[in-house]
Amino acid sequence: EVSNAYKEDKRKGCNMLLEQIEDGIKSCLCLAPTYEELELLYMTRRLYCRDRKLKAADKQDLNRRFAHWYNTMYKPMLEKGEVPPQLEIISNRIKAYRDSLRLLGLRDYQVRHLDAQPWGKIVMTICHMMFVMLLAA
Repeated sequence: EVSNAYKEDKRKGCNMLLEQIEDGIKSCLCLAPTYEELELLYMTRRLYCRDRKLKAADKQDLNRRFAHWYNTMYKPMLEKGEVPPQLEIISNRIKAYRDSLRLLGLRDYQVRHLDAQPWGKIVMTICHMMFVMLLAA
């Protein structure tokens, strides 16, 4: 389709191609006013899909939907001071969760792997300690 349009009219073909590229970029980008808000959107998505393994396209789609909701619904409510109490509680709990992870030096995507195979971690820790002792001797 684009190649046929390019053969007929180069400007029209280029414009069609640029529109397709722009649509593709818009579908990939997750827009948020600040990095902190973008981080909260990603964290919300991870909490929402805690136990499910999502494909990259599904993750991007959820990120885009959360960002759209944030920018079109939540942010105007926040600016007017009309945030429902339940939504404010959830927002505050997510921010508190983020702050507690920062104090522990963790990222939220690392939490899922903390309790995976505790015996394996113990064995590896003991092996590393023995290796360090051998090097020190």
